[in-house]
Amino acid sequence: MPATLNLPAQAKLILVIRAVRVFCDSFLALMIPIYLAARGFDSVIVGAVASCMLLGSAFTIGLAGAFVHRVGVQAVLCLASLSMVLSGVGWSMNATLPTLMLIAFFGSLNPHGGEVNLFRPMEHVALAELIQGTAQRTVFGYYSFIGAVAGAIGALAIGALPLLSATLGEGEASTLVFLCYALLVSGVFLSYSRMKLARAEAIPAPPVRLGASRRRSAEWSPSSASMRSAAALSSTRSSSSGSSSGSTPRSRRAAPSSSSQERWPLQPSSSPLRSVAGSDSSARCLSAMSPPASC
Repeated sequence: MPATLNLPAQAKLILVIRAVRVFCDSFLALMIPIYLAARGFDSVIVGAVASCMLLGSAFTIGLAGAFVHRVGVQAVLCLASLSMVLSGVGWSMNATLPTLMLIAFFGSLNPHGGEVNLFRPMEHVALAELIQGTAQRTVFGYYSFIGAVAGAIGALAIGALPLLSATLGEGEASTLVFLCYALLVSGVFLSYSRMKLARAEAIPAPPVRLGASRRRSAEWSPSSASMRSAAALSSTRSSSSGSSSGSTPRSRRAAPSSSSQERWPLQPSSSPLRSVAGSDSSARCLSAMSPPASC
């Protein structure tokens, strides 16, 4: 690593743990199908076991995301490491198919070689807490590079399995590999149990000041002001026509002027139906949108 990048000891330990973990998971991701085929299971059973592994990984990731802010990142990493140990012990027991399905679902092994499990998001959170600023990009680059190289080496190491099987026997070799895996990842559990990581807490959203109420904003909006002006004009026109009705007969009332027709569109669109009296008192116009002259 460059001398300018001073990583904390805990961040370096996480990178070392990732190298060991991905190496072991990549090796076992190729070994488990060989192990199941050697026990007489067909390709359908092998695919079902792989599906259980992936579904279990998705389930544990979702569950950890819901409770990590309560128990902390370190507790989740310790539980994931413990599941690795139990997976190695469970696969070494030559259990029946239903038991293998349960081990595959609740264990940490999956066909992706350690890239689709609980460790990756939790280690990202831990590194983000330990490293601040622009150094995070460099650390995450190291994280991905180390994982890719360790996975490639672990997949290449599967070539030693036939030699081990020829020496010890097929069943004994598989049992030995699974037990060695459990012993190796127990060191991961001890490392994470001694590591001091900050608890990821849920940050509450900042309080937002309430704005003006809708009723008040609508009361002072330009559209409402124009509606009040139109209502005032309408009331003025009604009062003036009412005052002149005492001296002028109904039949000699003047028709609405052009200025009144121009002011008519200012009336609100939700105005009630109006009754307009013409020369004949029995004639009525029921219109809400058109001026009285158009009736």
